[in-house]
Amino acid sequence: MRHNLKINGIESKANHLRIGIISLYGWLKLWDNYGTLLQNFALQEYLKQQGHSPYWIRTRVDKTNKPIIQSIKEKIIGSLRFIASPIKGHTQARKIRSFNKKHPRNFHFFIEKHVSTSSIEYTENELLRSPPESDVLIVGSDQIWTDVTKTNFLAFGDSAQSRIAYAVSAPWQNLQKPWYEEAAKYVNNINSISVREVSGLNILEKLGRIDVEHVVDPVLLHNKDFYLNLIDQESTYRWQCKEKSVLAYYVNLKSLDDIPWESSLQLSEHLGCKLNAIPMQGAELVLPETHISTPSPIAWIEAFNQAEFVLTNSYHGALFSIIMKKSFLIFLQDGHGTHQNIRFTSALAPLGLHKRILSSNEWRRMSAHEMQQALQDPINWKDVDDKLHLWREKSKAFLINSLN
Repeated sequence: MRHNLKINGIESKANHLRIGIISLYGWLKLWDNYGTLLQNFALQEYLKQQGHSPYWIRTRVDKTNKPIIQSIKEKIIGSLRFIASPIKGHTQARKIRSFNKKHPRNFHFFIEKHVSTSSIEYTENELLRSPPESDVLIVGSDQIWTDVTKTNFLAFGDSAQSRIAYAVSAPWQNLQKPWYEEAAKYVNNINSISVREVSGLNILEKLGRIDVEHVVDPVLLHNKDFYLNLIDQESTYRWQCKEKSVLAYYVNLKSLDDIPWESSLQLSEHLGCKLNAIPMQGAELVLPETHISTPSPIAWIEAFNQAEFVLTNSYHGALFSIIMKKSFLIFLQDGHGTHQNIRFTSALAPLGLHKRILSSNEWRRMSAHEMQQALQDPINWKDVDDKLHLWREKSKAFLINSLN
């Protein structure tokens, strides 16, 4: 069947399916997040390769009509934050926005060129009343099921539409009774479900879904050659550093104590490398500006390809290290970020790379010399590629079977 769809102001035609994708567009608007953007891009590219017309359904929050659980949770958190520090959070957000304005990452350029989107933004009420045209709805991936909403659980649109959850993610081990109660209302209306973290299998089984699969994050649907070709096609906003370098990609930092910064500097000096730090979501306000780079999405990918080694506390930082076959170390977060650590094990253990994950107790005791030894411990990339290929093909089969 041939359909017409207006995406980014351009009339497009497809011989197969129009596929609307729900992911954290609102989060992308708030912060220029590489992982949020690239996982949607990667999923779209795979679907396009199958002859379909996918597009990102752009969403925005209707503050007057939030889910009751989210509303109660925000009121509690808001009250606690007010007691602890009435202006700290707002001040930090303003500082991050100010930093990003002065150091643009040109996400808009990448989106205009590479990512199809709906022509307008939708609140949840607008999606319920008048959703965009599509044959299939897909939801995924990063932390998309942290909150239960009708949007995130695809409870909108025509009942005849196929609904697919691809690599959905959540802080599974921290979910409470209200989440289960709300999710139970919608989860059985989704035709096919897959999760990004293996712990999600048990959670969804409790809701009666024994058919859930564990799949790769969307960025892993493609190999290194795919991303190198993407880089080669770009003539502007490229990675400018041509020196031998160690790449440090850090997110969610409160202070330099959240990472082994001094050891990282000493390591780079020992290796005769420049230390290039790419900050995100608060790390901009912590890392020394003399080391900071704020690349475009394509330059960010290129930075991984050109690095000698990678140091990161980011999930997608780890995945792009694997894609580009770079030796890397992951420094797990502690405190407020510990609930996100399970996703590293889910991604790296199936590939035999779990020893690259360091707990906060481990990396806090690690000297620069020990860090260098760990990075120079060779990775059997042939073995990793073989395992990743099987997992990738299984994940692609999930999508193809779900669409059929």
